[in-house]
Amino acid sequence: MPFALFGPKVGHPALYNDLCKLHAFERPTKALLDQLVQLFDLKQPSLVFVDINVFKKAIAHPSLASQEDLIRELCFKWFGRRI
Repeated sequence: MPFALFGPKVGHPALYNDLCKLHAFERPTKALLDQLVQLFDLKQPSLVFVDINVFKKAIAHPSLASQEDLIRELCFKWFGRRI
């Protein structure tokens, strides 16, 4: 059954979850995005898709050092520039 991007479920977490489903991320990517949402306490989780500053903060955060390559890759894919 396909999911509907728009419909009765409205709200920031719903939008974030729908965008993740739409992009069909591999497990490491989805886990990283979930980690960014939690670590930076994003009240609007979908900001990870549109705000490069989330990725800039992630690069500088010591707990994410092991995921630096994935962070940089996503930033380049989504924003067209390197951080």
